[in-house]
Amino acid sequence: MQKTRLLLSVVSLFSITLPIHAIELNNDLNLAITVTPITDYRVGGLSLTSGNPALFVDTMLTHSSGAFIGYFATNVDFGLKTRRESDYYIGISRPLTEDVRGSIMYIDYEYPKSSIVNYSEWVGNLSAYGATLWVKYANNIKPHGDDRLVAALDYVYPLPYDVTFETHYGITDSKDDVYISRDGSSRSTYYDWMVGFSKQIWGMTWRASYVDTDLSKTECAGIMGDDSVCSATVVASVSKTF
Repeated sequence: MQKTRLLLSVVSLFSITLPIHAIELNNDLNLAITVTPITDYRVGGLSLTSGNPALFVDTMLTHSSGAFIGYFATNVDFGLKTRRESDYYIGISRPLTEDVRGSIMYIDYEYPKSSIVNYSEWVGNLSAYGATLWVKYANNIKPHGDDRLVAALDYVYPLPYDVTFETHYGITDSKDDVYISRDGSSRSTYYDWMVGFSKQIWGMTWRASYVDTDLSKTECAGIMGDDSVCSATVVASVSKTF
């Protein structure tokens, strides 16, 4: 049961970004379908595919007002019967000033055959000058209805040859002391980080990132059932938006 609770205390996949390429339906509506094969589905630095590859499919409908609605699906494998994650989201993204943009989004997560871990959360962020500060909150983490708060800072910086440097640093607060060390001490929070590069080639986004957390192998095994899925790794992906 502790393992189930942890799976729902990690940060979600989403960082609010509206698609650059999309199908124009009319003057106000655009539809974007993004397909992303990735070597490992890492959420908050933890693998939700037991270190194996995943395929992301995201469909987003955006309005000229900044409102959007969408559906995201991927395969998962984290010790329960479910092998699929389905996310339904709705939100709005608007410029607040010439240089600052704000977004808010509501996401509902569903895991077929393992509905005990279904949950929802609110996500808000502010972006300016390449930096994005975002916060995520859920108050119905099952099976005990626990609260969970995630905060993170992302930063992107353009480099020569159309390469983009990307970095991320986040903290997950599960409220309860679910991370237990070998010496018996426990804590309610952990940190994750990422450093990577991306590049546009042939109309696709190619990305390679180094991902890690500060969880020990004992803490990882205690909440994930596998001491290897919280360790440092390199994640590679390629995305195509239609």
